[in-house]
Amino acid sequence: MSNGERLLILGGGIAAVSAAEAARQADPERPVTICTEEGHYPYYRLRLSFLLGQPFEKSSLLIHPPGWYDERNIGVLMGRRARSIDAERRIVTLESGETIPYGRLVIAVGASAFLPPLPGTELPGVYTVRQVDDVEAINASLCPGSRVIVVGGGILGLEAAWTLREQGIAVTVVEHGPRLLSRQLDAGGSRILERLAAAEGITLLTEANSVAIEKGEGVLRLRLADGRTVEGELIIFSTGIRANLDLARSAGIATGRGICVDEWMQASVPGIFAAGDVAEFTGNLPGLWPVAAEQGKTAGHNAVLPQQDWTLYRPAAPSNMLRVFGIKIFSLGAVSPGEGIVILGDGEAGDKEYKGFFFRDGRLAGAVLMGDLKWANRLKAAMESGRDFSGATGTMKAFLAALADE
Repeated sequence: MSNGERLLILGGGIAAVSAAEAARQADPERPVTICTEEGHYPYYRLRLSFLLGQPFEKSSLLIHPPGWYDERNIGVLMGRRARSIDAERRIVTLESGETIPYGRLVIAVGASAFLPPLPGTELPGVYTVRQVDDVEAINASLCPGSRVIVVGGGILGLEAAWTLREQGIAVTVVEHGPRLLSRQLDAGGSRILERLAAAEGITLLTEANSVAIEKGEGVLRLRLADGRTVEGELIIFSTGIRANLDLARSAGIATGRGICVDEWMQASVPGIFAAGDVAEFTGNLPGLWPVAAEQGKTAGHNAVLPQQDWTLYRPAAPSNMLRVFGIKIFSLGAVSPGEGIVILGDGEAGDKEYKGFFFRDGRLAGAVLMGDLKWANRLKAAMESGRDFSGATGTMKAFLAALADE
């Protein structure tokens, strides 16, 4: 089979690896090549925050060892950045000038950390955490007595804050919204998390809008809109991600906030698929590891088979599971009040256990568990099946009894 029949996968994350594995399972003979701009084999990006402030081996991060790719005859080109896609001729040109012909293409180039356009973000000591090289740079800059400011109270920001605090580093979290994890927790859950963070010795500033970074004598000063300043030797921004769309747009591929894909994970240009953080499906970019893995699997499978053998992408209910400040957290679906939403929560929750459930028309729309996560799988199954809990949403006891009765 010629290189013109090659499946070329651009990217080095879980979507790219899942696409390669699914393609190889569907077609044992077709040439499959992963091309990533990073100089490493694909690794677990989710673990990066937990490596801050401590030594680590890059090999411990790998999704698969190098031999895994060799055994499956999957080529991996590392340190190669794609410059352009000629969709008509089916050729990708790299920054080096090298060209790679392809038969089908999967774009899984992910997203980049968003750095707000504030004065001073270019100063030494200002970081984001998106690649393993970022972690190495931060760790090299940390010194005894370092103070770190984490801007952003979402999942990655809090994981970074907690990891650094566990190393004895002074940490201040600056969040522009009124509470932490506002997309994953309801107000009750956020209050518990904030108490736990404070107990760990983390300084929390909510409703704090950053306006500039200034360089002082050996320190950085983060200036806030209300006139306050926060000092630290390092500032880590964890303020969201933006899909990497330059390649797709220059190739004439339809984009919104991401590359627009259909239920087959196919983009607007024939022969091109997309998956992971760069892909926009039904207007959504979840930015979640399990979603990227499943999208990659669908894209890789369909890219090497005739259309009559394609499989549909079936999105699962969006969920997150994490552990910060010594507490386990599970979040599912939409967890904020809204029109037609019925809320059931244990308002007398203890410091390390909390449950909150959200219903629309008798069906589960969202859930929060903190501490005890034993209901997580049942909740996810109930949401995905659209199970009707009408008549059981009056009390926590009634709902949990109905949930247990499958």
